[in-house]
Amino acid sequence: MKRNVQVHRVLPNKVAKAIGPFVLLEHIFSSKQSSDESHKAVAGKHAQPCRGITTVTYILSGEVEHIDSMGNQVKLSAGGLHWMKAGKGVVHDEVISADRTNNPNVSILRFWINLPSKYKSGEPEYVSLLANDIPKQVLTNDAGWIKILSGEYDKVVTNSPCYSKQFLYHINLETEKQFSLITDIAIECAAFLLTNPSVI
Repeated sequence: MKRNVQVHRVLPNKVAKAIGPFVLLEHIFSSKQSSDESHKAVAGKHAQPCRGITTVTYILSGEVEHIDSMGNQVKLSAGGLHWMKAGKGVVHDEVISADRTNNPNVSILRFWINLPSKYKSGEPEYVSLLANDIPKQVLTNDAGWIKILSGEYDKVVTNSPCYSKQFLYHINLETEKQFSLITDIAIECAAFLLTNPSVI
């Protein structure tokens, strides 16, 4: 079954230009037909320059090959994460494809995170994390699980660098279960719920 790859620009939107240091969030996914075309476009392959930000590409399903001007060329599949600090400047590209299993779906989250001013002119860096490299904890009361993609949770620190109090989690809750989190009052928080049934 052939599927189209779509890009849904989640952030910025009509309500918020940014959430803390998070200035861009795209959900790239495959589908036969989109229910909301207003913020979607066909995902293409193209290199782009970046400066003063960190990029995080988290793969729920599919494969993403990261290529950059630092000489990195890494392909990751479901559960993997590409992390890059653009610093004073880097050119990078991400090639998106379905994985080599029978799953034709693609579902990828791509974040751009603003760097604090003192890091904007630093040297670029790149880190790749396989699914097993990302810390995962079971939530209390069998509520589900949490993966720490950026920052820390319950004294467990992620394996990718973090330059502020920001955090980024992948949370899976069981039906009728709840999750609560105590944070610094100065930290802006948001949740993105995957609702498209064709995503995963």
